[in-house]
Amino acid sequence: MVLAAGAFALFRYKTDSEVTPVGVDHALADFNAEVSGGSVASILAAALPEPGVYTYATSGGDGVDALGGGEHVYPDVTTLTVTAASCGVSQLWVAAVERSDEVLTCAVGGGVETVAFTAFHRFFGVDDRESHLCTGEPRPLRAPAGTTWTTTCVREGETAVWTGEVLEPGRLVVGDEPVDVEHVVVTIDNGDPDDSQRTETWYRAGTDLVVRRVVDNATVEGSPIGVVHYTEHYEIALTGLTPAR
Repeated sequence: MVLAAGAFALFRYKTDSEVTPVGVDHALADFNAEVSGGSVASILAAALPEPGVYTYATSGGDGVDALGGGEHVYPDVTTLTVTAASCGVSQLWVAAVERSDEVLTCAVGGGVETVAFTAFHRFFGVDDRESHLCTGEPRPLRAPAGTTWTTTCVREGETAVWTGEVLEPGRLVVGDEPVDVEHVVVTIDNGDPDDSQRTETWYRAGTDLVVRRVVDNATVEGSPIGVVHYTEHYEIALTGLTPAR
């Protein structure tokens, strides 16, 4: 997560805690605009989430220690918008106007492959969009605990290795409905020993639908004003299995 040099000159003494909620209605409008030119039924792979807008009960936020500090407290409800894209689906998680992640996943033999990933942050009015292209092994579906896989994601000469491990399966309640889940953890090694990135996810069994997720990130970046520390912790839990459209 990088802050552009111009931000330091313009906002040298300004703190940033602004969070602009997006809301379900806005996510639905974006979803309907995306699918207006194509058919939802064209997504045939049962492993991929059904297109639409999913809502998640959310807690947590992120922050940086630059320029007097900036912090975002995420809204109580965030959205995941699933649309047809390329070989599979785009899954866009939006915490707020200032923070989102988008991942392109495709169903392949034996699992779900991550093809691309983009993380977006905004601090002090400056946008930072990190887009990665990914190759490697798919996340295996219905695999026994202890199974591992590796994906390599590259952006602008920076290489990050995503290492995943299948944990013990379980069952969670979504709304009033018990749901069988596959439990996995992914850690990211970008070559910097000061960085730590860990994501624990519970997927609906046999699919790529996120039922619960816990994210812990701590990274360090050089900048014109010195070292900048970024931290993020959040938890999301699916509120219903049927997406809005």
